[in-house]
Amino acid sequence: MQQIAIEHDLGTETKLAHRVIFPDPTITQIAHLLKGELLNQGLAGTLFAESLKNLLAVHLLRHYCESQPRSKKLLLPGNSLDAVKLKQIQDYIEDHLADEIGLETMATLVPMSQFHFARAFKAAVGETPHRYLTQRRIERAKVLLTVTKLAIAEVAYRVGFSNQSHFTAHFRKATGVTPREYRLQCS
Repeated sequence: MQQIAIEHDLGTETKLAHRVIFPDPTITQIAHLLKGELLNQGLAGTLFAESLKNLLAVHLLRHYCESQPRSKKLLLPGNSLDAVKLKQIQDYIEDHLADEIGLETMATLVPMSQFHFARAFKAAVGETPHRYLTQRRIERAKVLLTVTKLAIAEVAYRVGFSNQSHFTAHFRKATGVTPREYRLQCS
């Protein structure tokens, strides 16, 4: 939260306003999402959790910060992803699909803060890093299901899913069919 505050000219001594009891549906929803992620350990869990962490930090700074920004920062050319940086990130993702890829890792490659990277990536690609990573994993899985005889659990592992059931759920959501059905259709 401190890093995001500094990047938005709130200073190094940013403090949140003290409130005794306050219902905040956004904080509650983020907490439920984090709890669900901890319990289910879904696809790209670290990336998703980091995104939720950034969302919570920005929400707290916007609504509960005692200091106000001195100026507004826009997404300037230095904070955007040019074609070379974007290609570097995309190549990294393709080369490490089976690994746990976090927002911090991707942001470090370009180098940017996680918050600015997530915004710049979405502006450049049209979707969040988490969604893009999931899509690339599904596309790689389609290729593996079509050209290999690997077990579906092995395909899931090779494209970075923690287990076959998570893989099947995401695959069905993206394609409308299970991996097995997809393989049969392509045979």
